[in-house]
Amino acid sequence: MNAPNLSRRIRSLVRAIVLIAACCVVPSVSAQDQDDTQRRLDELKKLLAADENRLNRTRQQASASQQDLDRIVREIRVREELVETYTKRQEEMLVLQDTLRKSMWTPTCNVSATNTRVARRMPTSTAASTRLQCSWHPNR
Repeated sequence: MNAPNLSRRIRSLVRAIVLIAACCVVPSVSAQDQDDTQRRLDELKKLLAADENRLNRTRQQASASQQDLDRIVREIRVREELVETYTKRQEEMLVLQDTLRKSMWTPTCNVSATNTRVARRMPTSTAASTRLQCSWHPNR
């Protein structure tokens, strides 16, 4: 055989040996990498599931908080309405109270005027006994 053919054959043989060796070595390294990758994938899946659980709990808490907030807002509205109604009623009562005070002063003034007129027309002894008495006092 000539040298160039031999050289080609040796190179082909070396390539074949390297390929065979690579095929034998790569599967064992590849199997180890595959196991590591699978373990890492399982860890990531667990982390993802834990994050999803946390997210669900957070959503539930947010929903509960929103419901509480809505309830509190409703209560505030009811209380504001009660305060408004109470204030209006109080104002009405003050107007009524003022009207009653004014109407109560009028009879007292009339009683005093009547007593004065009676006292002028009658002798002193009878005027004192017939004087009208008013039991209402403005400070009561």
